[in-house]
Amino acid sequence: MSKRKATRVGMSRPIGFQGSRGTSRGTVRDFSPRGCRIHLTDANVHCGMRLTLHVSLPDRAEPLVIKHAVVTWTGKNDFGVEFSQLSQETQARIKHVYDLLLDAQTPEETAAISLPVLAFG
Repeated sequence: MSKRKATRVGMSRPIGFQGSRGTSRGTVRDFSPRGCRIHLTDANVHCGMRLTLHVSLPDRAEPLVIKHAVVTWTGKNDFGVEFSQLSQETQARIKHVYDLLLDAQTPEETAAISLPVLAFG
Protein backbone atom coordinates (compact mmCIF):
# COMPACT_ATOMS: atom_id res chain seq x y z
CA MET A 1 0.00 0.00 0.00
CA SER A 2 1.37 3.43 -0.99
CA LYS A 3 1.82 6.14 1.64
CA ARG A 4 1.23 8.88 -0.97
CA LYS A 5 -1.71 11.19 -0.31
CA ALA A 6 -1.66 12.76 -3.79
CA THR A 7 -0.63 11.68 -7.27
CA ARG A 8 2.75 13.05 -8.25
CA VAL A 9 3.05 14.61 -11.68
CA GLY A 10 6.13 14.52 -13.87
CA MET A 11 8.06 17.74 -14.02
CA SER A 12 11.49 19.01 -14.98
CA ARG A 13 12.18 22.36 -13.31
CA PRO A 14 15.27 23.86 -11.63
CA ILE A 15 15.43 23.96 -7.86
CA GLY A 16 17.89 25.43 -5.41
CA PHE A 17 18.00 24.33 -1.82
CA GLN A 18 19.77 25.28 1.35
CA GLY A 19 20.40 23.17 4.41
CA SER A 20 22.89 22.64 7.21
CA ARG A 21 25.48 21.41 4.69
CA GLY A 22 25.30 24.44 2.39
CA THR A 23 23.47 25.18 -0.84
CA SER A 24 23.01 23.18 -4.01
CA ARG A 25 21.01 23.05 -7.23
CA GLY A 26 19.07 20.20 -8.76
CA THR A 27 15.98 19.39 -10.81
CA VAL A 28 12.45 18.66 -9.59
CA ARG A 29 11.29 15.42 -11.26
CA ASP A 30 7.98 14.63 -9.52
CA PHE A 31 5.71 17.17 -7.86
CA SER A 32 2.62 17.10 -5.65
CA PRO A 33 0.94 19.49 -3.21
CA ARG A 34 2.73 17.72 -0.35
CA GLY A 35 6.23 17.14 -1.69
CA CYS A 36 8.55 16.43 -4.58
CA ARG A 37 11.42 14.28 -5.86
CA ILE A 38 14.67 16.11 -6.53
CA HIS A 39 17.31 14.80 -8.91
CA LEU A 40 20.90 15.63 -8.03
CA THR A 41 23.93 13.43 -8.58
CA ASP A 42 25.67 12.70 -5.28
CA ALA A 43 23.26 14.75 -3.18
CA ASN A 44 24.68 15.41 0.28
CA VAL A 45 21.41 14.99 2.22
CA HIS A 46 20.01 12.54 4.75
CA CYS A 47 16.55 11.56 5.99
CA GLY A 48 15.15 14.06 8.45
CA MET A 49 17.30 16.91 7.13
CA ARG A 50 15.46 20.24 6.93
CA LEU A 51 15.83 22.31 3.76
CA THR A 52 14.70 25.64 2.36
CA LEU A 53 13.69 25.22 -1.29
CA HIS A 54 13.65 27.75 -4.13
CA VAL A 55 11.56 26.12 -6.86
CA SER A 56 11.28 27.56 -10.36
CA LEU A 57 7.64 26.98 -11.27
CA PRO A 58 6.00 27.66 -14.63
CA ASP A 59 3.41 30.15 -13.35
CA ARG A 60 5.67 33.09 -12.42
CA ALA A 61 9.20 34.35 -12.98
CA GLU A 62 10.06 34.46 -9.26
CA PRO A 63 10.73 31.13 -7.60
CA LEU A 64 8.49 29.66 -4.95
CA VAL A 65 10.25 29.63 -1.57
CA ILE A 66 9.39 26.75 0.74
CA LYS A 67 11.09 27.38 4.07
CA HIS A 68 10.14 24.09 5.68
CA ALA A 69 10.87 20.94 3.69
CA VAL A 70 12.04 17.67 5.22
CA VAL A 71 14.00 14.95 3.40
CA THR A 72 11.90 11.78 3.63
CA TRP A 73 13.99 9.37 1.53
CA THR A 74 17.29 9.28 -0.33
CA GLY A 75 18.62 7.35 -3.30
CA LYS A 76 21.77 7.38 -5.40
CA ASN A 77 20.83 10.40 -7.53
CA ASP A 78 17.42 11.42 -6.13
CA PHE A 79 15.79 12.27 -2.85
CA GLY A 80 12.28 13.11 -1.70
CA VAL A 81 11.08 16.00 0.41
CA GLU A 82 7.81 16.67 2.18
CA PHE A 83 6.57 20.24 2.46
CA SER A 84 5.45 21.40 5.91
CA GLN A 85 4.20 24.59 7.54
CA LEU A 86 3.08 26.18 4.27
CA SER A 87 1.31 29.53 4.24
CA GLN A 88 -2.11 29.69 2.57
CA GLU A 89 -0.60 31.71 -0.29
CA THR A 90 2.13 29.11 -0.87
CA GLN A 91 -0.41 26.27 -0.68
CA ALA A 92 -2.61 28.01 -3.25
CA ARG A 93 0.29 28.54 -5.66
CA ILE A 94 1.44 24.93 -5.33
CA LYS A 95 -2.10 23.65 -5.92
CA HIS A 96 -2.53 25.92 -8.96
CA VAL A 97 0.67 24.65 -10.60
CA TYR A 98 -0.10 21.05 -9.61
CA ASP A 99 -3.56 21.28 -11.21
CA LEU A 100 -2.05 22.71 -14.42
CA LEU A 101 0.46 19.87 -14.61
CA LEU A 102 -2.12 17.22 -13.74
CA ASP A 103 -4.47 18.48 -16.46
CA ALA A 104 -1.63 18.48 -19.00
CA GLN A 105 -0.50 14.95 -18.15
CA THR A 106 -2.23 12.02 -19.80
CA PRO A 107 -2.24 8.46 -18.42
CA GLU A 108 -0.16 7.26 -21.38
CA GLU A 109 2.50 9.91 -20.90
CA THR A 110 5.84 8.75 -19.59
CA ALA A 111 8.04 11.82 -20.17
CA ALA A 112 8.21 14.70 -17.71
CA ILE A 113 6.17 17.79 -18.53
CA SER A 114 7.96 21.11 -18.76
CA LEU A 115 5.72 24.14 -19.10
CA PRO A 116 7.04 27.55 -20.14
CA VAL A 117 7.09 30.39 -17.63
CA LEU A 118 3.80 32.28 -17.77
CA ALA A 119 3.45 35.95 -16.90
CA PHE A 120 0.43 36.98 -14.87
CA GLY A 121 -0.28 40.58 -14.25
